[in-house]
Amino acid sequence: MKRDTIIKRAIAEVGTKEFPANSNDVIYNTWFYGHRVHGSAYPWCCAFVAWLFRTNQALFPRTASCANALEFYEAKSRIVTDPQPGDLVFFHFNTNARRTNHIGVVIGVRGDKLITIEGNTSINSDDNGGAVMKRERNRRHVVAFARPEYEEG
Repeated sequence: MKRDTIIKRAIAEVGTKEFPANSNDVIYNTWFYGHRVHGSAYPWCCAFVAWLFRTNQALFPRTASCANALEFYEAKSRIVTDPQPGDLVFFHFNTNARRTNHIGVVIGVRGDKLITIEGNTSINSDDNGGAVMKRERNRRHVVAFARPEYEEG
C-alpha cells in the first residue's frame, strides 16, 4: 500500500459525521466492531485510521486504541521526528488517557504546523468531536509521529 492511497482515502472521508450527534455511532465503528455501537465507550479516531488501512493490517493494527497503535509502531521502531504526508500523529489532550488519546494522518507540514485528517474531532473538541475533519495543529500536544512501512514509488 502506498502513502498516497491512505492520504486520498482520508481526504475522501472529510465531512463524515456520527449520527446522531454525540453518539459515536459512525461507519468506522460499525466496521471495526462488526455491528453498530454507540455511547461514550466507543471513541472512534483510531477506528477511523484502522479503517483507512483496512486492506493491510501489517501497516496498522486492527485496534481502536491509540495507545495500542503507538505501541505497535514503537515495537517496529517506526517512530520518527520529521513528519511527512502519510505519517501518523499521536496526540495527548487534557484527559486521563495513558500516553495518547487521539490520532490523525499527516497530510502536510508547514513550518511548525501540521495539516492532518482526523476522525472524531471538531472545532470545539479536539478528541471527541464527532466528525472527520481537516485540522491545522501546532505540535504542543504531539506525543509521537509514526511512519508505516509503505510501498515505495
